[in-house]
Amino acid sequence: MRELLLSRLSGAFETGGLTMTVHALDIVEHERTFTAVLLVEVQGERWRVRIPSDKADMHVFDGRPSAELVTGIADMLRIQLVEWWFTKNGERRSARMGERVA
Repeated sequence: MRELLLSRLSGAFETGGLTMTVHALDIVEHERTFTAVLLVEVQGERWRVRIPSDKADMHVFDGRPSAELVTGIADMLRIQLVEWWFTKNGERRSARMGERVA
C-alpha cells in the first residue's frame, strides 16, 4: 500500500503560492486506523509530518484497492498536508503533527 500511495504523492506540487515536495512516506498501522508519516520540503525546510487517518480510509488495505480509492486517499493526504502547513503556527493540534528535520 505504501508504494501505491507514494507513487501518487511523491514529487513536487504547487498550492497556495508555494511548492511542496513529498520525498518519502511511511505508513504506521494502528488497530483500525493508520498514520501517514511524510517527509516534505517546503520553502527550503524539511519536515516530518504525521497525518492520522479515519476508519473509513482503512479500506485501502482490503486486498486490491481500486485506483479511485488510492487516488482519493492520496488527494486527502495532500489536502491535509497543505492545511497543516498553513495552520501549524496557530493551532496546537497542527503544530504537534509536524517536526522540522532540517
